Amino acid sequence: MTDLFARWELDARIQLSNRGVPAPVADPHIEDARRHCEGTGENPYVAFGAPAEFAETTAAEVPEEQRELVDRQGKTTRDHLTDGIFLIGAMLALYSLGVSLIFGSWSVRVTAAGLTGVTLTLLAMAALFTVPPAMRAAGRPQLSAIGFIGGAALILGAATAFKTLPQSTLVQAPALACVALGVLLSWLGLRLAQKTEAPAARPIEDPEQWYARLRGVLIGRHDLSPERAAELVAQARDHAALAGATPAAEFGDPDRYAARLAEPEPVHEVAWWRTPTVRITLAALTVLASIRWFFGWIDHGYAWVAFLIGIPATLGFIWEMIRIIRTRHRAG
Repeated sequence: MTDLFARWELDARIQLSNRGVPAPVADPHIEDARRHCEGTGENPYVAFGAPAEFAETTAAEVPEEQRELVDRQGKTTRDHLTDGIFLIGAMLALYSLGVSLIFGSWSVRVTAAGLTGVTLTLLAMAALFTVPPAMRAAGRPQLSAIGFIGGAALILGAATAFKTLPQSTLVQAPALACVALGVLLSWLGLRLAQKTEAPAARPIEDPEQWYARLRGVLIGRHDLSPERAAELVAQARDHAALAGATPAAEFGDPDRYAARLAEPEPVHEVAWWRTPTVRITLAALTVLASIRWFFGWIDHGYAWVAFLIGIPATLGFIWEMIRIIRTRHRAG
């Protein structure tokens, strides 16, 4: 029963977090479920349902002010940005380790071209994968393009650095030191992602700013279409006008009000880069790249690297493609 409850608890905590219920608030509910199962010997899946069902019921009971303002991926702006730090660290560690294993040396030759190019490439990946969702989670979807434009500029800069900067050795850096730096950055990303008490939102007194904020949060954080967001904003305007009050006085914080409006909405419009078509395309391109790397490593005599990295990467992204297609099919 202990192992079964542990699996159920892990999934339940993830589902609660995705619904904006932080760990300190979730703890009493999880402990109640634990005591019930220990006292009765009942299966948690039978007593409380699937973790998603338990989380849905529990989140509805949690007072609004105790819930975090998360997007439909269960993340805050802070979560997305710290993901970027974690990503940079993980890529640096894997790159350093991979280069050392492939070339059979535990030192990395650092050049101006390589150092600049790799740094810009890591920053580009972070910009592309973290800034757009962070801006949407912040309720500023119009700024999402910054991540794509900045990422493209950084990739161009990296390519230029690799081609034009000097290739002479600056220093022979210990590979394990580079790996350790990457691990440290990843740890820092996880550390910064730990939940802290968010500062109280500053009231927005200006009605037009309040309505603009409501619209941005509905579109960016809650994935409503611009048309539906405009309808809900118009309804809020009419309601406040009839009440003879400002929207701040009538509805309170626009972020909280947006969450209440979006929760019962049946239709959501995800950002284009999160659509199944784009995700399948990226996965397919990664599979093709993995296959190319596989045969390239074989040709250069690095067969063990090809089988250790190339095959798992290929199979992993093929599975991701299948999972996305199946999910899309079940959704109709």
